Amino acid sequence: MGEVSSMIIFALKTLLQNMTKKGLSRWIFGVVMGLITLFLIWPGYLLFSAAEPLILGFPLSFAWVIFCTLLGFVALLGLYLSDRGETKDL
Repeated sequence: MGEVSSMIIFALKTLLQNMTKKGLSRWIFGVVMGLITLFLIWPGYLLFSAAEPLILGFPLSFAWVIFCTLLGFVALLGLYLSDRGETKDL
């Protein structure tokens, strides 16, 4: 098991070292959006499916959805800001 995990870590390090800034920002965006998707479906949502406590007047389950939506907005804003300064090569 340890050998497999070290191979995966090595592959990720190699992948990240060979990426451009634009590719890295898009890869990070994809990972964040994938995690948000997992947070909003069965395994992640069960942890926050309670009606109480109330957060800013919202039940915990609804506040969790709002938090994930805001996190997605911040990730999209970060992707926009990282791609904004680059020029297109035609």
